[in-house]
Amino acid sequence: MPVAWQHEAAQLRDAAIFIGLPDPTLWSGPPVRESEIAAWMEEVKFFTTIEVDSVLTVHSRSGNAFELYGTGRDFLNPVRLARYAPYAIEAEGIEENAEILARGRTAWREYVDGIARRIGAPVRVTEDDAEVPEAIWRPGDEEGPYLRLWMNSSHGLDPDSPLFTKIPGRVLVRLDAHAPEDMAGVTPREVPGAGDLPEWIPDRYQEHAVEQARLAYETPDDEDRLLERIRHVLGGTIRTGGSVHAYLGRLAATPVEARPDTDSYLWQHTFQHPDAPQGRLPAIHMAHVISVLANHEKEGSARIPETVEPGLTLHYYDLFDPRMQNALAVTGREACALWRQVRSSYERSITGKSYLITPQDVLDRLRAAAGIE
Repeated sequence: MPVAWQHEAAQLRDAAIFIGLPDPTLWSGPPVRESEIAAWMEEVKFFTTIEVDSVLTVHSRSGNAFELYGTGRDFLNPVRLARYAPYAIEAEGIEENAEILARGRTAWREYVDGIARRIGAPVRVTEDDAEVPEAIWRPGDEEGPYLRLWMNSSHGLDPDSPLFTKIPGRVLVRLDAHAPEDMAGVTPREVPGAGDLPEWIPDRYQEHAVEQARLAYETPDDEDRLLERIRHVLGGTIRTGGSVHAYLGRLAATPVEARPDTDSYLWQHTFQHPDAPQGRLPAIHMAHVISVLANHEKEGSARIPETVEPGLTLHYYDLFDPRMQNALAVTGREACALWRQVRSSYERSITGKSYLITPQDVLDRLRAAAGIE
């Protein structure tokens, strides 16, 4: 039988939260320093706690987790999208695809009706049998923030696609809160000029890392590369059998090969840097530059999780891109869980020296959690 999960009552309450947007404090984005996030959360209405992982997640008072996305993976000033999936159902075999599609449509309609009873009728709603069923609520004009409740189905659930008989499908009902098109009144958070990179990192390393951050921020969305990544995931799914979700799970569970005499670099979160976009220098860029320059001096002497399998493939897939999430019907929280598996395996594979590239406030928190003074 297909497997489903849902959180209806809490989801209906949280729809009411977002219909009153914008909350300028939320859309303006969080501070860079992790140690300042708790104070920021006190300013943001409706939310109580936050998770800082590869996706920034805020928890509502109902306990639901809304993932925040800005421009690219690490640039959150301003936030452009807050999303939550209250319902998911996945087929165990291709013979269940038709049933999954029907149950997903029924669930979507039930959520539309339930939210409408709480906050009023949507300004636009599709028919139940639309290719992509969706309902839109707008608290203001067409340029303002809006709430979109839609049925996100994987490629395997398109009856007109040859994949319908090859890949077990999956459906998410997504609740997406979109920032206003016109961000007037929403001022992106200003970042103080001082940086927090460790003093031991040479200036030329910093310059390379900042340049990588600029490229990541300024590179426009590439639709051809997006389609290439989607095809790669679907190809791997067909080769290994089962669903996309199962394929990604098997990939993340692949053990990381140990490499004696290789220095391993781990990274955590984001540095503050005055020359980086939005003052944010993702630690992954710093760790990558250090490993690349080390390998330039001696090949094979350094690595990070994103340069060895299975991290290399997952990094290429970039499941933290909302477009990839939509194409594959996965959530950011699920992507975080996959990466936690990879990083855990990577840490177990370390036989040489290991280095943690992270801001000092993150390091202090990790040490406190481990009882290290």
